[in-house]
Amino acid sequence: MVRVVLGGATGWTGAPLARAIRASDDLELVAAVSRQHAGTDLGLALGEAAWGVPVFGMVDAALDGADVYVDYTSHAVVRAHVMAALARGVHTDPEPARRQRIAQPGEDGRDRFG
Repeated sequence: MVRVVLGGATGWTGAPLARAIRASDDLELVAAVSRQHAGTDLGLALGEAAWGVPVFGMVDAALDGADVYVDYTSHAVVRAHVMAALARGVHTDPEPARRQRIAQPGEDGRDRFG
């Protein structure tokens, strides 16, 4: 079972992804990141019954025990989130359209499209 932390779990893309991860036979959603819903259960934040998945306001606080961090937050912060996960030894898979921006920042160190 792969233990997943999902950033942006209450957003328009993150919410259905959270439901899909939860329904998966080989993935376990162990934590979520949402500044707006920090301190609550993810199921409750999504208008459902409690799932037993805590929501944190900061990525670093959510990573304990995770195997992978998936980020569906803002382009303005995804790089910092991915770097925080990597520093903790957690694999990352940011939203595919952002991979290029993370891997190849502009000359000033900022994301090219951010």
